[in-house]
Amino acid sequence: MFELENLNWDEVRKSESYREQLCKTILADMTLKTGIREYIKNNSGSDEEAKEVLQESIVRFFQKIMSDKDFKLEKDINAYIFGIAKNVFILLKRKTNNTQSFEDYTKGQNEIESEDDRLLIYTNNELYQSVLTHSTETCKKVLMYWSYSYSMEEIAGFMSYQSEMMARKKKHECLKKLIDFFKNNQKLKNQLLGR
Repeated sequence: MFELENLNWDEVRKSESYREQLCKTILADMTLKTGIREYIKNNSGSDEEAKEVLQESIVRFFQKIMSDKDFKLEKDINAYIFGIAKNVFILLKRKTNNTQSFEDYTKGQNEIESEDDRLLIYTNNELYQSVLTHSTETCKKVLMYWSYSYSMEEIAGFMSYQSEMMARKKKHECLKKLIDFFKNNQKLKNQLLGR
């Protein structure tokens, strides 16, 4: 095992054995494991969910390292992974609780301004998922986070935008493109609305 401070991030990206050492060091950290477990248990989660969230968080951490060549964590790795874990758990809970009908799901939603907006929050529908294939990868991510009720500040963080306003602008652009797509595909729109 080695120190988590002052890591050579280029070496992490280049060397599989270095990544394995880093992974083992992270997994051996009882403070991180305990912190994630307690957070999940305090939010009505199970030990099994805690294990799943820890594993998924570490996977996402390494995906970030490998996909972003400029990524260099200046602060505590555990705090960064704990932040990922919180988001993974929230997403997990939203997915498992997102089994109600479209009408129940949309009832009482203050942000829903129109029929077009309702189309964008029904994410359990396979048809909806296929519609998103017409969007860019960035738009898919922004709209999915938004549909799971993440704040613009959280979306900005997930997408590495400089500000909440940038996230809001991107959501607006992506939403407009998707609404325009529906306006040109009335049959698909009716299918999604169950007409």
